[in-house]
Amino acid sequence: MDTRELHIAGKVSELEKVTAAIEELSEAWAISPKVAMQLNLVLEELVTNIMLHGYVDDLEHVIDIEFSRNDRVLSAVVTDDAPAFNLLEQPDDSRVDQPLEERKIGGLGIHFVKTVMDRVEYVRRDGKNVVTVTKTY
Repeated sequence: MDTRELHIAGKVSELEKVTAAIEELSEAWAISPKVAMQLNLVLEELVTNIMLHGYVDDLEHVIDIEFSRNDRVLSAVVTDDAPAFNLLEQPDDSRVDQPLEERKIGGLGIHFVKTVMDRVEYVRRDGKNVVTVTKTY
């Protein structure tokens, strides 16, 4: 199994490091452009939500992302020290079947995470949120 780690500060300006890491991995691990784009979308959503909604103080925070692959299965484990938030317990209120003007703002990100990836897991461990997303490529 191959693994790579990425540690970023809890600041929106750090998002470009996530994209760069995915680009590097997609080349090194022969990940298709479609799967790389899906992983980037999901990680951008998760990390942005942590930064904008999870961190409610002015302290320094670090978000850890561990990428791994085993055969043709790609996983990313996102660990943060924000207050507990289990995205799997959130209702799907994206209302994607409704006209745009009838949808409420927000809710699509979690919907994308749940539907784009093959598997999503959440656990609270040692005072941290740990989200694992998995995709076969």
